[in-house]
Amino acid sequence: VLLLNVRNVTAQTTLAAGDLLFTAFDAKPAITATSAPFDRISFVALKKIDPNTVIYFTDLGYKSNAWSDANNNTEGVVKLTTSETIKLGEEVLLILTPGNYSATLDDNIVGVLEASSPRLSMGNTGDQLFAFQGGGGLPGGTGAVLITGMHWNVVQTGSSNNFTLVTNDAGWDNLSSTALSPTNSNLPPSLTAGQSAFFLGSIPNSSNGYNDYVASAAFNGANKPYANAAAIRTAVMNRNNWSRNTASTTGTYTIPSGHFAAVAVSPTISGVNSSTANGTYKIDDVISIQVNFSATVTVTGTPQLTLETGTTDRTINYISGSGTSTLSFSYTVQAGDISSDLDYTSTTALTLNGGTISDGSGNNAVLTLSTPGAANSLGANKAIVIDGVRPTVTISSTSASTTSISPIPVTVTFSESVTGFVAGDLTVVNGNVSDFSGSGTSYTFNVTPLANGTVTVNIPANVAQDAASNLNTAATQLSRTFTAATIASITRLSPSPTAATSVSYRIVFSTSVTGITTSNFSITTSGLSGASISSVSGSGATYTLTANTGTGSGTLLVNLANSTGITPTITNIPYTSGESYTITKSFAAAPTLRIQAMGSASGNGDVTAFVDVVQVLQSGSAVPNALQNGSFETNNVSPADFKYISGGVVSAPWSFEGQAGISRNSSAFGSTAYSGDAVAVLQSTSGNNGFISQNLAVPSGSYQISFQAIQRNYTSVDQRLTVFINDVFIGNIQPNNIPTYDTFTSAAFSVTAPSLTATVSTTSSSPTSTTPIPFSVSFSQSVGSTFTSSDISVSGGSINSASFSGSGAGPYTFTVSPSTSGTVSVSLAANVANDANNTANAASNTVSVQYTQPTTATPVLTTPANGAYVASTTPTYSGTAPASSTVTIYVDGTAIGTTTASSGGTFSLTQPTALAQGSHTVYATAQTSGATGSANSNTNTFIVDNVRPTVVITSTATSPTSTSPIPFTVTFSESVTGFVAGDVTVGNGTISTVNGSGTTYTFNVSPVTNGVVTVDVPANVAQDIASNGNTAATQFTINYLQVLPVTLVSYSAKVEGSATKLEWSTSKEEDNDRFEIERSADGKNFSFIGSTKSNSASSVKQNYFWYDRSPLNGNNYYRLLQIDSDGKPTELGVKHAAFTLTDLNALIYPNPAIKEVTVQFPLGTSNISVIDVNGKMIVEVNVSATATQHRISVGTLPSGNYFVRIKTLNGLITKKLVKL
Repeated sequence: VLLLNVRNVTAQTTLAAGDLLFTAFDAKPAITATSAPFDRISFVALKKIDPNTVIYFTDLGYKSNAWSDANNNTEGVVKLTTSETIKLGEEVLLILTPGNYSATLDDNIVGVLEASSPRLSMGNTGDQLFAFQGGGGLPGGTGAVLITGMHWNVVQTGSSNNFTLVTNDAGWDNLSSTALSPTNSNLPPSLTAGQSAFFLGSIPNSSNGYNDYVASAAFNGANKPYANAAAIRTAVMNRNNWSRNTASTTGTYTIPSGHFAAVAVSPTISGVNSSTANGTYKIDDVISIQVNFSATVTVTGTPQLTLETGTTDRTINYISGSGTSTLSFSYTVQAGDISSDLDYTSTTALTLNGGTISDGSGNNAVLTLSTPGAANSLGANKAIVIDGVRPTVTISSTSASTTSISPIPVTVTFSESVTGFVAGDLTVVNGNVSDFSGSGTSYTFNVTPLANGTVTVNIPANVAQDAASNLNTAATQLSRTFTAATIASITRLSPSPTAATSVSYRIVFSTSVTGITTSNFSITTSGLSGASISSVSGSGATYTLTANTGTGSGTLLVNLANSTGITPTITNIPYTSGESYTITKSFAAAPTLRIQAMGSASGNGDVTAFVDVVQVLQSGSAVPNALQNGSFETNNVSPADFKYISGGVVSAPWSFEGQAGISRNSSAFGSTAYSGDAVAVLQSTSGNNGFISQNLAVPSGSYQISFQAIQRNYTSVDQRLTVFINDVFIGNIQPNNIPTYDTFTSAAFSVTAPSLTATVSTTSSSPTSTTPIPFSVSFSQSVGSTFTSSDISVSGGSINSASFSGSGAGPYTFTVSPSTSGTVSVSLAANVANDANNTANAASNTVSVQYTQPTTATPVLTTPANGAYVASTTPTYSGTAPASSTVTIYVDGTAIGTTTASSGGTFSLTQPTALAQGSHTVYATAQTSGATGSANSNTNTFIVDNVRPTVVITSTATSPTSTSPIPFTVTFSESVTGFVAGDVTVGNGTISTVNGSGTTYTFNVSPVTNGVVTVDVPANVAQDIASNGNTAATQFTINYLQVLPVTLVSYSAKVEGSATKLEWSTSKEEDNDRFEIERSADGKNFSFIGSTKSNSASSVKQNYFWYDRSPLNGNNYYRLLQIDSDGKPTELGVKHAAFTLTDLNALIYPNPAIKEVTVQFPLGTSNISVIDVNGKMIVEVNVSATATQHRISVGTLPSGNYFVRIKTLNGLITKKLVKL
């Protein structure tokens, strides 16, 4: 579509970077007359520009965040005010002829071009061009917005006619000071190279092989078709689409102006939105929808937009917006409409419906929409939910149409989530509503029928609403026919009374029921603890229930407590009219066991069972003597025969009644014993049921009855046996068919028998010295022959077995002889005797009698005394004790030996092994014959110390020192006494008074003369607390030097050419006459070589120097002497200077040194000496001519600097040594 020249006067258009691009320039053509063309510029609009829009153009350069002249030409600004609309793709020509500025499009004036001062004047050998808005007409002004930029600055190479060829946009920022533009220009940060700014660079010159600058250039692609502004930008920013010229144009260079071909500018849809808030909307709600265009459009007719609204899509009409870029449509929600995120149906959902949508130029708008749900679609921009469907509702129940279930469970289900639905919205006939709950789509409640008959539930319309406030439709009625269910009976299935751990009931209902569980039942008890329902089983109308009987004795009744979970609901609850059990689990002593024949299970008139090995069990094990003759082996029946009670059967202590007796193996009964030869016969004939019985002999406890039983191989072999304790049922058995015996084990039962107690007593007083001591034991009932003297527990003595006598319940008497002084105790342990019920005795009381024996007197320990120090590691211990007693000595708590006290009552004992240094304790005990040992004597603490004190001598003065007197400290390793001044040996000094005590003593020594002062402390002049004499101290030596008249600050000897320069300085001089210099070749024999006058007396620094103009070949040692006013010399130091000798073959290590150094030297060395910094020889040794190294001890030397002098065949070598 070609652009039309339609002009509308509107407000100024605001432009941004990239909305304009330069398409040509002609810088300074050769014709300069005012009537001829001058500078020319063209640009293309990438956005519609309305009239009255102001755009500035400048060739000022940008550098370091500032705008300034960047070319030799005049730099300035021109102002364009548009008078016509400039459309996208239109190209405007600016002619900058002085006095005749113009702005044209297709030779038509489109604006007013005005020059500022200074005016814009482009350079043809390099310049830049910018377009901008605002800023008060200055590109660096406040609010200025750069729109586009272009430059053709070039970088000159070494040749005056050659320029660096730059072919990329980055070249804008790579210009150096050699650019033709003097201050050159950078790309401003608000423009982007290749997007809103362009660099032309230089061009190759084929005629001379150089690269030339650009003087004029033009974009050649305006006649090509472009789809949009982006396509125009891409083409213009490609310098391959430009023609560039390096010569002056004489004003004839063609500058384009007009239109870019086929630029598509039809309005397009930029997005669809809605002014209606996000949310959910119901039937009859109105939603406003806006379609936004890229430009202002005009509408004729009624365009339509089709929305995706479920089964039926809704087409909505345009209502307003013509003359703007936003068209509004209106949608009213209809019944059945549904959408989780409202959107149009497709990209072609917007139709003209016979109307038009076009821009001001008559270009028809493109009606293509974004894909539904994609960016800019209605669904992407908004979250509008459409709900135009009324909720439907159904009523259901899990119960059958005819039911006994009460309450009847009901579920209400809506087709979608609703609110506002409550129990009051229900209409129920013949029932009450309860337990109403639910939300969203599902609600539940129960209906309890009021009477047998029809129960109905209804839900009317409009009682609930969905999220969009749509009201529900009415539900179909729910109807059920109700018949109530009842419980008929609860009856026992086991004998009563019983000791069983569980009992059974039969439960009968009026109709078939389901859902029966133990939780539907309850138990009513008296005298029982822990009874509970354990299980219930069955189906239809009949169920079996088992209940645990718990502990204790009493009654147990099972009730139907509730109908929870039972279908149908039982109406006659609670039911408490069932049969009860009497529970008896505890019996008095000697209860009666009865094994009773009950007759044929099938009704046969003659059945028999055999019983053998009857036992009483406790914790699964047989209780000895609990019953007698359990296998019936003791009887009066002949072998291979049998007897009834009528035949006089005897098998004591068993009793026989009815058809009961004994049968032995191979008798006519055909019995075979489980163990042994005999069995009990329990026969039932014509209702005469036999039984056997016997009293049990068991102590208090819990028990079970066990026996073996088998059917007689006769008739129907289904005899039943029931077992009782004192007529209380404890179990039953119907033995299997022969030939296998079955084991019967009864329910547990308890027996309470009297406890058996034992009481110990004595007639003796306590304390007592009488021996033996009499005692007796009595029981609460007879223990028969089960109690003997060996069952008695005695401590502190022994029982006299011959004295033991007694029977029955006692008393049993006996005597005890004590073993030593102390407590004699007598008691009976539990379970040493039994009564007739086999009850064992409980532990008895304990009776104690205190027996007293004489005690030995306590000894006294006198040596070593408490707190004493002993120098021996094997001291002797002594003291007093009863005559002839045995004395035991304890050192550090351990006995070291015994000794016998003398007739005079004294004792002594020497330590057998050496004791360690330190503190020890000692005490003693004594014992005489016939008496107990004494108490411990007094405990004495003593210290073994045979270590001699050591001693160290120190001084705060360092060697050498001028301090006088010299302070000294003597430190002992432990506290001593007896140390005085006379104990110290001093060399070259006098000692002052010694002060101190314990471990530390101090004194002063006044030196007699300069030199070494020595201090010694000999051995044995002081003693520690144990009288150990001290060891001798290491001698302390210190070199004493009296303070000199001159304080020497520095002294040095330097080789300067063929002379030696001696320099020294002093900080203080007193009574000083002069300085003399002596020289030596070997450091020993010095000769006077010169002197210099001193300053006599001074307290400020003085500097001196002296030259030796004729030094010795080799080593030179220079001794500096100070001569006071009375001629007394003082040596100040020796310095060394060498002229020819090398010392590469000499080595000292380690250096610095602490104790010893090794001196390495060449063959032929004869002498080694160590000299201090004052030139004094400290050490001198002669070495063998064949030696190459020697060790010298320096451990006693004071810390400081020294010199090691080595005398070789070639002369002297001197090395510096540092002593740490």
